[in-house]
Amino acid sequence: MTMEPGAAPAAETGFDYVVIGAGAGGGPLAANLAAAGMRTLLLDAGDAEENDNHLVPAFHADASGDPAQCWNYFVRHYADEQRQRRDSKVVPGKGILCPRAGTVGGCTAHHRAHHRVSVQPRLGRRRGQDR
Repeated sequence: MTMEPGAAPAAETGFDYVVIGAGAGGGPLAANLAAAGMRTLLLDAGDAEENDNHLVPAFHADASGDPAQCWNYFVRHYADEQRQRRDSKVVPGKGILCPRAGTVGGCTAHHRAHHRVSVQPRLGRRRGQDR
């Protein structure tokens, strides 16, 4: 494109990629696309709140049910009502609990304490770091 001297470049609009969800898949994908020079928009419906339940590995059980991060959806897995009632996660009158995280990082944030405790020490030892 040839521009006249002193002319402003045309405004760029749009994105090459729109990534939905900043969890374990979407966050790294968006970062890699952006690092490759792609115009990338990363959208996440969750809040960016980081309280102790989100940050402290010992509070993993609380993170999964933290009202600041938890979206509890109730679903129907079975057409047969008898079978539906036998499911261990059924809540009478609501359905089967299908917890999801309403925070940046999605369900990864609910389960990251387990990851930090079980995986990171091994990774550190592989790299020769004391942990």
